[in-house]
Amino acid sequence: MRYSLSAALILIPMVSFSQATVRVEDDGIPRVMASATKTARIAPDRVTFYAIVEGGAETAPEAAQRAERKLQTLGDAVKQLGGRAEVQSTVPYGVTPSPNFNGYPGQTTTNPFVARYVMRVQSTRVDQLMGVSSALIAAGASSITPPQFEATASDSVRRAKFAEAVAQAKADAEALASGMGMRLGSLIEVSATGPMQAFNNQFINVSRGFDMGPGQPPEVIINASVTVRYRLQPR
Repeated sequence: MRYSLSAALILIPMVSFSQATVRVEDDGIPRVMASATKTARIAPDRVTFYAIVEGGAETAPEAAQRAERKLQTLGDAVKQLGGRAEVQSTVPYGVTPSPNFNGYPGQTTTNPFVARYVMRVQSTRVDQLMGVSSALIAAGASSITPPQFEATASDSVRRAKFAEAVAQAKADAEALASGMGMRLGSLIEVSATGPMQAFNNQFINVSRGFDMGPGQPPEVIINASVTVRYRLQPR
């Protein structure tokens, strides 16, 4: 099933959490502390995953050469995809003895050495993961990691949520102070927690590629948490 994103940024109802406490410090001046969290869910506009490239041979140098040839083939396959994906980086993981899973101790394998590369691939077409991953598998990738969905608007959205969280935390502190017959004094501290980012997604990580499954594309979840501390003063 394919999806098209008509907009890179889709904001849906936000979630907020708050917490407030009052304490008296050693100097006898009461303080109030309030925390708030604002959450935004936005549609991703890019996705990153990693293709594992392996080359096995009877000697370590030959295994490295085979892995390099496969790596070149995968790079050519990505280029043929046009604007659907691009190679961000490739990292060599060296040559190691091939594990003998099916044989007995001391029994040699057909290709006793294996060389590995990891290719980082990024795509801005989050609705076409199946085609991209299938092309990489067909070009010789041994496996592909689960996708990591991202949104270029994450930083700006998180900053906006920080401002909202500060306003909510201050309002909670004011309400708590008013309930005690006091008012807020000078600001002592403002701290932020984050950035926190997660995503909800559905996929199948098999040789035939990724399947987004039914429903909407995955959402990038942005959390912005702040804590404020004020001195309390009598009215």
